[in-house]
Amino acid sequence: MDQLVRWTCDCLRLYTSRNALQLEYQMGSPTSFVLDDDMEERVQHLADSRKQTSQAIICEAVAQYVAREERRAALCRDVLQAWETFQRTGVHATAEDVDRWLVNWGTEDEAPAPACHA
Repeated sequence: MDQLVRWTCDCLRLYTSRNALQLEYQMGSPTSFVLDDDMEERVQHLADSRKQTSQAIICEAVAQYVAREERRAALCRDVLQAWETFQRTGVHATAEDVDRWLVNWGTEDEAPAPACHA
């Protein structure tokens, strides 16, 4: 892509020139990154096979990455909060109790979750 291409999706505007990409959030500041030749070719191949533009592929990839990293951050917060609660209260379920429960999880014989204890 030697010429400048401009497109818009829900959250981004993307400007591309040879291997250089600039993402501009509609209400934010521009963000730039560079794709090496191999990655640019891979993105274009994927776009061609899906009958989409490379820009649509990149927008989808950014959206999926951000959503995944937000879920990961939320999981880390939840784990830390659970650890802090355990440290403070000592309330827990043993691994053996949880293993016994999970053996029949999702079956007709599913039992209620094990009770927590100190």
